[in-house]
Amino acid sequence: MNTRVLVRSMVTASGQLLCSAAVAIAVASAIVVGAKLRIHLPGTPVPITLQIFTLFVAAALAPGNLGIAGAALYVVAATVGLPVIAGPSV
Repeated sequence: MNTRVLVRSMVTASGQLLCSAAVAIAVASAIVVGAKLRIHLPGTPVPITLQIFTLFVAAALAPGNLGIAGAALYVVAATVGLPVIAGPSV
């Protein structure tokens, strides 16, 4: 196999992997932002977060399974202990 063809295919594959990772990180970041935004409803002490809405929009707009990868990345970040989950309202 020609060396140039091999190098070109490796660069293309790494570029696609980098782009896919960037999309998954963007989806996870959008879910974090949606978790932090709260809508306080009158008459109820429980606020609504935009986390699920953000998850559905990201899953609909992200190509392939990258929405699922972003959600999995969010769950991993929460499991590790990063402050990404919606906390108690003040």
